[in-house]
Amino acid sequence: MEVKYLFTITAGRSGSAWLADFLKVNLSKNIIHEPLGISDFGRSMPDIRIMRMFNNFGNNQEVQHFWNHKLSLIDTSFYGETNHTLGKCGLIENLSKKISFQKKSLIIILRRNLIKQTVSYLHRNDFGNITLAWQWYLHPSYRKKIVNPEPFLNMGALGIPIWYSI
Repeated sequence: MEVKYLFTITAGRSGSAWLADFLKVNLSKNIIHEPLGISDFGRSMPDIRIMRMFNNFGNNQEVQHFWNHKLSLIDTSFYGETNHTLGKCGLIENLSKKISFQKKSLIIILRRNLIKQTVSYLHRNDFGNITLAWQWYLHPSYRKKIVNPEPFLNMGALGIPIWYSI
């Protein structure tokens, strides 16, 4: 398989920045880690609105519009991006709709030790403000969830980071 597109599915704080640096050096290719320029949000980086729409309403027209625009900006010779937000707002659903991406994409599933990852979230208070969860992670209040958050909600501040990491 000829790989022309490389993406990650991962939780935040799981090593995607390190992976981008590692791949840049070892592949001698430009690998992007989360495009964070002001004009990137809503264009090549999902914004809070896109994340919340996908996780509440699914792959609706506005989410698809974001992806159509993002994918149209991608260099067709090679593109790599280690961005944990993409998998949480329709990466797989929208790559699978693009024939040119279907057989030339490599998806890396990146996992980190659950305890270290959870401690990182707690140390940074990543789930202490709902807007952080909306933009960078997932939140139990979203309508569309794969893992039921209920068993974790009684665990206090530890529960949501563990639920999110699973």
